[in-house]
Amino acid sequence: MNNIADSLTFTVPLALPEHLTAQRFSEQQTNPRKIKQVYLNTLAVYAVDFYLRCRGIETDLSASDSWDLVTQTLMNVADLEIKNLGKLECRPVLPDSQFCHIPLEVWSDRIGYVAVKLSESLREATLLGFVETTTQEELPVSELRSLEELEDLLAELTAKVTPRQTQVNQLLQWFDNIFEPGWQAIEALIAPQELSFVRNLKVRRGKVIDLGIELAGHPFILIINLSRESEDTVAVNLQVYPTGENSYLPLGLKLIVLDESEEIFKEVTARTADKFIQYQFEAELGDRFGVKVDWQGVSITEEFAISELEPPPSPLFIANDET
Repeated sequence: MNNIADSLTFTVPLALPEHLTAQRFSEQQTNPRKIKQVYLNTLAVYAVDFYLRCRGIETDLSASDSWDLVTQTLMNVADLEIKNLGKLECRPVLPDSQFCHIPLEVWSDRIGYVAVKLSESLREATLLGFVETTTQEELPVSELRSLEELEDLLAELTAKVTPRQTQVNQLLQWFDNIFEPGWQAIEALIAPQELSFVRNLKVRRGKVIDLGIELAGHPFILIINLSRESEDTVAVNLQVYPTGENSYLPLGLKLIVLDESEEIFKEVTARTADKFIQYQFEAELGDRFGVKVDWQGVSITEEFAISELEPPPSPLFIANDET
C-alpha cells in the first residue's frame, strides 16, 4: 500500500469479500458485457471506498446507485456516495489502457471522477488520480489531477456543509421511562424463545438497525441494557441480534463503541455461528459515546449521553409501563 504523502497513487488489495460482492452483483445480469461491466465497476467502487475511509472520509455504499440492482442494469454506473457531500464516480481502467472511460450518462451530478487501474489478476486496484469535471468519454490518464487535490476538494466541500444535527439518546431519561423514537420494548423485537439470551437489567430497549444491504433481506436489532450502579455511574450492556429467519449474525459484523472524539473505544466482531455479539462497560455522568453497527464498511451510528440535562421534549415520547 502506498503512502499518499509520498506518491501520486494509492494501491488497494482486492480480497475475497470484495470479489464475492462483485460476483453477487454481476450474477444478476444476463448480458456477458454487462456482467463484466458490473463486476469491474464494483471493484473500482470498493477501492475508492477503502481509500476514503483510510483518510477518515465517511462514505455510504448503500446509498450509491452502483449498489442498486435496477440502476446497475439500466446504467453504466460506478458511483460512491460521500456522506453529506454527494457522489464520486469511480471508473475502472484496464491494465494496459492509458485512458479512463467515463460514460456520458454520468457526466452530471458528480463531485468528481476517480480513475482506478485494476491489475490483470484483479487482486489489486490503484487509484491514479481524479478530475472534477469532464467533457470527454475517453479521458487520458495523463490529464488526471493528484489524489491530494481530491482530498483538498472534499475538505472544501465539507467546510461548506452545515453539520448534521444528530439525535442524542439521553440514557438517564430512560430510567424515567422516557425514550427517543425508534426504541421499542424487547418483547416486540425478539421472539420469546430468544429472550433468555438478553440480560434483564433495570432498563432494556431495542431498535431496528437496517443497513440497507442484502443480508438475506433482514436488518439487525441493537439492544441497550442499563442498570444504575450509583448516582453517577450507569452500567451499559450492548447487544446485536439477527432478525427474521436468520439464526446467526453474518461473519464480520461489527459492534463498535466510539468515545466522545469519535475514536474507537472497543470493537467486537461476529465470528462463525455467533447468535449475537455484546459488550458491557460503565459510563459516568457527563459521558457521551457512540454505538456503531458495521458490516463491510456500511454502518449506522447511534449517539448516547449520560446527562442530567433535559432533552428537547418534541422528539420524545413517554413509553407504557412495560419495558
